[in-house]
Amino acid sequence: MRHSALRKIIADTEAEIAYHESLVKKLQDKRQAARLELDSAAYPVLTLPPEITTEFFFWCLPTSYGNAEWNSIHSHEPPLLLTHVCRAWRNIAISTCALWANIELPMNLGSSAELSRHGCSVNWGGQSHLQRFSNCRTSILMVGRKWAGPPAAGTSNHCRGCPLTSITDRSASSVFKNTDVFTGLPLLRELSLRGASPSSISPPWHQLTKFTGKLYTRADCLNVLRLAPNLVECTFAAYRQPTVNVDGGVTHSNLQCLTFLRATSYRETASSADLLHAITLPALQSLSILDCGYEEFDDDALVAFLSRSTPPLRKFTIRQLPGTGLNITSLQSMSELVDIDIWGVRKDFVTTIFELFAFDTSFLPKLQHLALSGCNPRGSQPQVYQLLETVAPGLTARWNARHGREVAELESFRIAWDTDFGDLLEESLEPFEELLYEGLDIRLEGPEQIYVC
Repeated sequence: MRHSALRKIIADTEAEIAYHESLVKKLQDKRQAARLELDSAAYPVLTLPPEITTEFFFWCLPTSYGNAEWNSIHSHEPPLLLTHVCRAWRNIAISTCALWANIELPMNLGSSAELSRHGCSVNWGGQSHLQRFSNCRTSILMVGRKWAGPPAAGTSNHCRGCPLTSITDRSASSVFKNTDVFTGLPLLRELSLRGASPSSISPPWHQLTKFTGKLYTRADCLNVLRLAPNLVECTFAAYRQPTVNVDGGVTHSNLQCLTFLRATSYRETASSADLLHAITLPALQSLSILDCGYEEFDDDALVAFLSRSTPPLRKFTIRQLPGTGLNITSLQSMSELVDIDIWGVRKDFVTTIFELFAFDTSFLPKLQHLALSGCNPRGSQPQVYQLLETVAPGLTARWNARHGREVAELESFRIAWDTDFGDLLEESLEPFEELLYEGLDIRLEGPEQIYVC
């Protein structure tokens, strides 16, 4: 046959194929319309716009109505349960990444069969549940006494290819014999461990930007800082080890946010703040020292750390146990502070702060937010009046100084007492109400009573 004839046959065939494809498309549209009409009649809830259904889904999550921090991957609980109701809900649930942002994965199961019953190894078209949500950036809480053996290895296979951004382990006795659980997670950025030494695991340390280590030794904490050079945020709950030498401290150039927690286990407690002796953090912007007792806090170490690091520290939080000796020298070493939150503050400390506010514009010149909590926990009304009389002149002076160039404008101030004191005299509250009227966001309150707001 001639070339022209062959070309005509091809063109005619393609036209016929296109015609039949259009017929198939029309039939598919007709079928879909019939399904939608049938579903609307049988299931009126399916007539809701997808964004409304999505909002309902959020309120079904355990994290939306209870104290849960994580949502479980279990076939009998949302969000996975929502995918088993009908095709429409499954499509909405799978396409809503936020439903899968924080999920809990059981790790202490005895066999692959148990893991399967929890919905972790059931396949949809050859894909595990986790792989099915490969477009979702997911944080996973791994719960179990030991990460070893088949369950850990199996879970690693299900995680592989899923863009996990966070893994958390809450067990205090984790054993990481199978380090394969961390492979194939190129987007892993957050890791939280409890009692597992950094030397016993092999996560992609260079990828991590956020780390939480609980029930750690000081040496473990320093090892984390050495192994993870790209950390931006870090939380430690560490024990003291007086017999362990941690000299030759660590300098971390990228860490911006550091939180010290109080480690508590086996009737022992210890603050983590003594790590300040051994670290230098030139990029630190936020420092939180929580539940720190008198014998566990070294104010000189804090001042030395600040002098050594010279960080651009903008936020400082300290939650002190009774008697903690935070010295005013520490605050004077943090001239860049914008936000201060002090819990369990002593009366003499408050007096010094507000005397400096009244007479020294070089004291905390960039401060914009100040919160004092736990003031006079065993106080009486006369002590409250004394405190207010001490605070009012200095606070007013700092507020009025906003018109000059020496200090930043104070935006918010808060005092929170641990007890309520009944009705306070209006004349004691009047200076604070005037500041509130002038634009300062001010709040004086007890557990149930609000005096100025």
